[in-house]
Amino acid sequence: MISSAHPGRDPADPLHLGGTICLLADLKAHATAKGGRHELHVSWAVNVDGSSKHLTGTRILVDGGPRLCSYTPSFADANLTGLTQLWFNYSVDIRPGMCVVAAANLPLPPAASGPADKFVKLAVPEDKVYRPHSSASVNFSKLPVSSQPHVSVLLVYPAGCPAFQKTVVALAEFLQGHGGCSLAVDLWQQGKIAELGPMRWLASQAEAADRVLVVCPKRRADTMTQAEREQENGKEREKEREKEKDKEQQRGVKRPIVPASIPESLQEQIQTNFVVVIHPGSRTLRIGRATDTLPVSVPHVIARRHKQSGQPRHEDPWLLREGLNKPESNEQRQNGLKMVEQAIWSKKMSSGVRRTPVSAEQARSYNRQVRPAVLDSSSRLKWTNTTQQPQYLVGDEAVYVSPSDCYDIHWPVVRGHLNVHPGPGGSLTAVLADLEAIWGHVINKQLEIPLRDLKYYRCILLVPDIYNRQHIKEMVNMLLLNMGFSAIVVHQESVCATFGSGLSSACVVDVGDQKTSLCCVEDGVSHRNSRLCLSYGGADVTRTFLWLLQRAGFPYRECQLANRLDCQLLQQLKELFCHLNQDISGLQDHEFRMRFPEAPALLYQIRLGDEKLQAPMGLFYPTTFGIVGQKMTSLPYRSQGNSEDPHDEHYLLGTQSKQDQSSKCSADRKPLSRPTGGVDSELTGQGGSVEPSEPHRLSGGGGSQGEMELGPAQAECLMGPGEAEDQQPSALLSRKSAIMGQFESKALGLDKAILHSIDCCASDETKRKMYSSILVVGGGLMFHGAQEFLLHRIINKMPPSFRRLVDNVEVITRPKDMDPWLISWKGGAVLACLDTSQEMWIHQREWQRFGVRMLRERAAFVW
Repeated sequence: MISSAHPGRDPADPLHLGGTICLLADLKAHATAKGGRHELHVSWAVNVDGSSKHLTGTRILVDGGPRLCSYTPSFADANLTGLTQLWFNYSVDIRPGMCVVAAANLPLPPAASGPADKFVKLAVPEDKVYRPHSSASVNFSKLPVSSQPHVSVLLVYPAGCPAFQKTVVALAEFLQGHGGCSLAVDLWQQGKIAELGPMRWLASQAEAADRVLVVCPKRRADTMTQAEREQENGKEREKEREKEKDKEQQRGVKRPIVPASIPESLQEQIQTNFVVVIHPGSRTLRIGRATDTLPVSVPHVIARRHKQSGQPRHEDPWLLREGLNKPESNEQRQNGLKMVEQAIWSKKMSSGVRRTPVSAEQARSYNRQVRPAVLDSSSRLKWTNTTQQPQYLVGDEAVYVSPSDCYDIHWPVVRGHLNVHPGPGGSLTAVLADLEAIWGHVINKQLEIPLRDLKYYRCILLVPDIYNRQHIKEMVNMLLLNMGFSAIVVHQESVCATFGSGLSSACVVDVGDQKTSLCCVEDGVSHRNSRLCLSYGGADVTRTFLWLLQRAGFPYRECQLANRLDCQLLQQLKELFCHLNQDISGLQDHEFRMRFPEAPALLYQIRLGDEKLQAPMGLFYPTTFGIVGQKMTSLPYRSQGNSEDPHDEHYLLGTQSKQDQSSKCSADRKPLSRPTGGVDSELTGQGGSVEPSEPHRLSGGGGSQGEMELGPAQAECLMGPGEAEDQQPSALLSRKSAIMGQFESKALGLDKAILHSIDCCASDETKRKMYSSILVVGGGLMFHGAQEFLLHRIINKMPPSFRRLVDNVEVITRPKDMDPWLISWKGGAVLACLDTSQEMWIHQREWQRFGVRMLRERAAFVW
């Protein structure tokens, strides 16, 4: 929004008189006299066009006295989409008599361009009755001046056509001239009203004005005559008949029956078979219609052909990651393994007998002597046929591209975020192009939806609880504008998981292939303070399992983590052998088959002991993964702002009253208490988990991307009761930064992370709900015995005070007998059927006009 600043009495220093064509559109003026005081009210209009970005201000001359009005923000920085003209007004004391008002936009046009000023001549009356003499003024002739006491009024109006803006200006002139009002004019702050609610917004505005006047244009339906209404109803009936004909003609054709010409407000109820639900995972893409029983699941990978011969080959790693080859990695891995072995020995089996540890040496002597048996001279698997030289290959075809072919392999999503990196194909544009190619290919080939028909379909996109705003914005832009979906809903994975499982409230634990995210959800709302993302998952368990296998003399000695087919084999072995059932002990013999393209089919024998239990226990003792020098924990970071969204977090912070900020600070201090039990020990030993508070916690200064801010309650949890209040703000900020630096480099075990997430909830009643419903989704914890194992550790580590309050701690891994890996996708399909989701759709035309502001307005979570 652009608002006029009160100009000073003296003009600025010499102005830059460069060339521009931004001429003043219109000028009006009228004068009032009351109680011996004479005021001149000047109103002017500025056209919004291509020359507006050059506008630096407007010069107003009243009887030769210059004044300069500047605009904040400038026209070049403001988002004026859909506006053609803006009106402004200014009042100044003046003497009675004849007066000439001249105004011109700055910088002035070249001298040869003609006059740049507009003029209004009028007489300033000496009595208390307004007698207009200006043809440019709005006529309020011979109306008495109000005898009411002076009041300040805030006039709020929505952006509309120029004619409506002129009406608002005329009303402002009348209230100033005849109502005895001190007036301020502002645009309808839709984002702030949506954030605070109408009543809280009005209460906050009452501090700036005695009265708030909201002016809206009449809807056409309010001014229609009875004949016009009957004509409109006839048109609607005709459209209904046309739709019925389309149903008969398009029977069997995969295309909805809603004509594109019908306005969105008049469209019939959304047909869920024309809603596509997309859940992009780091390693697996799940996509399907909302009416499908199961989604299509494909590896989220693409192979792109080299543009030039002899080009170096690039392949994104599958199981390898940064931080594994440090000198201290092996030492950390060994220390983690010792903790795992101690935990295994300390827990008794169901028979009451302690487990007997099995050393790797016992299995190594046998496994080293194993040689593979040839089952068949041919595995009957072949590399992907690339003789036609396709530009790209997707999914399983990309996985089975021969290393000798000239193709680069890209995984566009890593640990829940877009895989932006400095290597080939790592730019944001390239990653988005990969996503568009993969999703478009699956929709076209697997869902059998022609891409040209996507304009008839809607899309539901599932995003992580801790998300990168820029990445989400670019993905929505790609889906609506590039792929051509008609509308989209963006929602968080954790909330959709509760929809898919049929739970109203739950602590959602999503263990994926490369990340583990936790969040407490209550009645469809994700608690911001409880969000936590750990940068480890099932892939780290697979890599650790290979390390344990090699200690035990793994007979497939050529296995390499850099080989994607070996990675695929290791994933299968982990799912086949690993478990969390401590009743299974001792050495056991197993076998597995290995089938690679253009190679014989082999059968291996292998003897394993505790390796099958030790690998998945790395989720509870993350030091076993041996990751050094990497950020292991992520919390919601503050928004860096967006030039397209003038009413973002920074705007809300800047316009918030100090009293409101103080009350929110006090409210945040009350609900959160110091963590206890197992969580407290983990925080002390590994840096502690600190959660940023709501947007009003953010400081007004800058900050690097991803910088996090601590709320007073979280800082108090880590620094001890009263310690935070005793420190100066600079010392407190330094202390917070030190805590965050320690925390991000450490990783909580899965059980301790769950306790911490629940402990960040606002009330004991909410915490009780979360303990009673811990929902585990994703494919990273699908081990036999995982449910009982996790339940045992949570009960043993939960604060003693809650053991008396919680009737039953429950861990849910298969709600409604569904596989955990598809629960979030199923929740997205359920979302498409909910009546409450109708207000969340962002339509293509709205996105084209308003951009990222629609996410703040329509998203079901705080953007």
